[in-house]
Amino acid sequence: MLHDAGMGLVASSTQGRTRRARQWLDSLATRSTRGAILVVPELTPEQHEELSRLGIPYALVMPIDEPAPETTRVEVAT
Repeated sequence: MLHDAGMGLVASSTQGRTRRARQWLDSLATRSTRGAILVVPELTPEQHEELSRLGIPYALVMPIDEPAPETTRVEVAT
């Protein structure tokens, strides 16, 4: 379905490693990224700022901390 629409999907994991998170953000900047769905316990202010600077819309799935007011988030009810 994504391929038919001319889009792709990339899944990656940084597992809380700062260096890998930086590499991940750098790779988003070099691709024509249209958006990101982030499954992370929290997004640092620096990461939020970088995503905003790059103009990449994103949604957080089940964040622990309260994200920035303009951040889309997805929660699961059990």
